[in-house]
Amino acid sequence: MNTLQKNRRLALTALMLAAALVLSWLEQLIPVLPFLPPGVKLGLSNVIVMYCLFMLGLPQAALVAALKAVFVLLTRGWIAGLLSASGSLLSLLAMYLMLRLHASYLLLSITGAIFHNIGQLLTVTLWLQLSFFSYYLPVLILSGLGMGLLTGLVLKALMPALRRLSPDPGSPERTT
Repeated sequence: MNTLQKNRRLALTALMLAAALVLSWLEQLIPVLPFLPPGVKLGLSNVIVMYCLFMLGLPQAALVAALKAVFVLLTRGWIAGLLSASGSLLSLLAMYLMLRLHASYLLLSITGAIFHNIGQLLTVTLWLQLSFFSYYLPVLILSGLGMGLLTGLVLKALMPALRRLSPDPGSPERTT
């Protein structure tokens, strides 16, 4: 990779981080919807992490996810930061495995949302030493299915435009 490509990749990663932080901040301004279970959010900033995973690779996606968790830590406190980090790491790992299996945007997004919820629930369960994991897990799987479908559709709609930002002419293109 030449210097120009490296610089474009770095600039795009920084741009994607900024977009993820803005989306994360905007999402916290949305009032809790009364029909959603406690803790369920849209996860719009995860669209950016998924884009990074598809177009920039795992290291850049992990960097954006980790720095997003630091942002959450700084703006919402250490518990929110810990939950963001644990959910993001498990989600990113699951999405990377699905990507290796050539999963579609929708399947990748749904998997990521479900595992994000599982990561957060595991963290809360271990932290508080409670045994409600198995009781709340079905709720979070269903909400992950719904929110993952929504963010997957957003990603699928945005990919034609986002693909033009690719730092490498030979970047992988997904059509599913």
